[in-house]
Amino acid sequence: MTIEQRPYIDTEDLYKISSLIRDTYTHSPTWNSWSFALFDIWSQRKLGDEQVHGKTAWHQDIRLWEGVGTNTIGAAVFRDPNLVKLVTEPAYSLLYKDMLDWVESRWDAVGKADSTLTVETTGSNTMLEGLLADRGYKKKPGYYTFREKNLDPIVTEPILLPAGFTIKQIETADELLGFFQAVQAVFNFMDNVDIYQVLRHAPSFRSELDLIIKSPDDEVAAISSTWFDEKLSLAEFEPLGTVPDYRKMGLGTALISETSNRLSWMGCRTLSVHSWSESEGANAVYSGAGLLPKFKKNYWRKEVS
Repeated sequence: MTIEQRPYIDTEDLYKISSLIRDTYTHSPTWNSWSFALFDIWSQRKLGDEQVHGKTAWHQDIRLWEGVGTNTIGAAVFRDPNLVKLVTEPAYSLLYKDMLDWVESRWDAVGKADSTLTVETTGSNTMLEGLLADRGYKKKPGYYTFREKNLDPIVTEPILLPAGFTIKQIETADELLGFFQAVQAVFNFMDNVDIYQVLRHAPSFRSELDLIIKSPDDEVAAISSTWFDEKLSLAEFEPLGTVPDYRKMGLGTALISETSNRLSWMGCRTLSVHSWSESEGANAVYSGAGLLPKFKKNYWRKEVS
């Protein structure tokens, strides 16, 4: 089979990578570290940066591998300046060597040789992890856990909220601003309204799964966005969090139950989330709500020169 590699050309290439991620998940769900939801979010934010701010430098940080008939069988992407995602499927795992050659060459070309390059993997992908180890990469201690929960279409979960608190879909500009402020309080990240509007055009975005919990004082106390792929019958939280002043009140559990019910009514069968290994409180909430560990996402670092 003839395989060629090429640079990113246009938006169609994002759809090709998206299809590769989704198609691979159907037969090898623990192979790629980039989930459909996290890719949708990343790619829409890049398109938002391009549309709103005219930023196009990210085009140079994507490389595609194609087989006969321009079928995309692999992609290497700098998700940010220091973190790389490699996407392929088990049948084409030999591409990893060429992918890493390109990644390290690109790293040198942009003058990053004096800093640390990180490649994300899954613990199940021993092929890639072994290759990284052979090249001198070291696995860092922290990791993300990919968690899943099976949804029962005939079960409605109870929603337990403190008196005066309500769950609702984001509907007004003030509620969207409150959502942004809550994200900043929880994750130290302030969103941009214009870019968020582009984000809402992602194929897995559902407005009815963009939820907030409001306090008796009409403040946004907790937030969750859930991304749903109907073909995979899989949904993913990103983000899910509670403002510090309102923690340990069961708000995160209530959002998980509300979202589970909504997804069941929409025909979804599996809900997922990524949780950081050192976030003890979040992991306890997820486990208690039935989101159980499935595999780890690891991070391999190397001083490349």
